[in-house]
Amino acid sequence: MDVILEAITFSLGLIVLLVWLYGLKNYQSSIRILLEPARNHASSSEKISIVIAARNEEENIHRLLTLLTSDDATRAGIYEIIVVDDESTDSTPIIVEKFTQRDKRVKLVETNYSKLKDAEWRPKTYALWRGYREAQGDILLFLDADTIPKNLDEIISTILLLTDKKTRDGSNAIIVFVPRFSCRNIFCKAIESMYTGIVHSFYGFNRVIDRNDELAWMYGCCWAIRREVYEQLGGHRVVKNSIVEDRDFAQYAKRKGLTIIPINGTKCIDVIAWERVADFIELTARLSRDKAKREGHKMYLYALIVAIAFYSPLLSTLIAVKLQSIVFVPFILALITQLTIFSLGARFNNYSAVYGVFALLFQFVVIAGILKSRRHITWKERVLV
Repeated sequence: MDVILEAITFSLGLIVLLVWLYGLKNYQSSIRILLEPARNHASSSEKISIVIAARNEEENIHRLLTLLTSDDATRAGIYEIIVVDDESTDSTPIIVEKFTQRDKRVKLVETNYSKLKDAEWRPKTYALWRGYREAQGDILLFLDADTIPKNLDEIISTILLLTDKKTRDGSNAIIVFVPRFSCRNIFCKAIESMYTGIVHSFYGFNRVIDRNDELAWMYGCCWAIRREVYEQLGGHRVVKNSIVEDRDFAQYAKRKGLTIIPINGTKCIDVIAWERVADFIELTARLSRDKAKREGHKMYLYALIVAIAFYSPLLSTLIAVKLQSIVFVPFILALITQLTIFSLGARFNNYSAVYGVFALLFQFVVIAGILKSRRHITWKERVLV
């Protein structure tokens, strides 16, 4: 009986090890295909409209608009900045209004979402759609209010280069910047290291650009598209009932034949990451909601499988130290691979690799998010579902 148990344990360890080795290989492939941003400014007569959806962003919107109305932004050639206030309950619209008085390129738009008769629209998706309706530019750049564009010249140059009709056959593409997530506390850095590692390992951009792979997604914080291409797709109307509008829009665009071009934006764009563990749980729940609707009670089994993949390497390594058994060697190797992935995620965001080790303590966040996906999901102080 002991032999059978040892064989089962060893086999399970091999499976877990293979999963993490697959992830490590994918991580490397995902990072490799990220393009570097353009270094030289590309002169163009085309107009770039920046669309920003903002809800209760008084801590971030002032800094973002200060950067977007700076001399650097003027030289980069930004045509207009549309800020859509999504029924904020703080001073966000007041701050934006002050910028409209300083710079004629800044425009404040109100959504009046609560009065919208079409109940199928989701709040942020509708705000982005409203922003597009007000924009006049040839190219649309969608930014979240918590982004920090550190090098606008590189950002704009890259967009102009990759959306040039002369070089990309009508520029049938979405330009996606992969940002650096900026954290203010150690919990955020540990969790973000884990999330970055997982995303590139199992949902990497090597899969996103593969026409034979159904996977498609993008960072909603910072992406650009030609206006005419956006309109041909139907804009955000095609995903108006989505609570993960960036992922679903990317999936729709890929099915329609568009190319998603990922750019390594870690040196030119920062995103303020969430500070609270609860926010990461809500994020995971939001991302898992569609799967939860399809799978129902099977999500509990899915959560269990994820828990085994996450925690069995660490627990088995602790047991191996005590029992000194070679049966647990695959789990030990899996733990080393897992730590490597999380540490790479930390380094990608310019944190110390040590945070990849701390990430082991916060793997429960993903599991909790999966379980919560079957219940009410809140975001930006709103109950979404």
